[in-house]
Amino acid sequence: MVPTLIIYGEKDTGLGHSSRDDLSNIPTSQAVELPGARHPAYLDQPKMFHTLLYNFIRQVHAHRAVV
Repeated sequence: MVPTLIIYGEKDTGLGHSSRDDLSNIPTSQAVELPGARHPAYLDQPKMFHTLLYNFIRQVHAHRAVV
């Protein structure tokens, strides 16, 4: 299984509720909604976005090193 991080903005009008529900069906995925962010969440909440991404990559790398 492939670890998947889904980051989307609270105010993202392009990602409907049905799409969010579909994304939650991806095994080993984690979805995070960034408060106040639009579709380009990395522009609206850059520090939070990069912190989430960095921690996710570290987690995947650590798990991979153990396996």
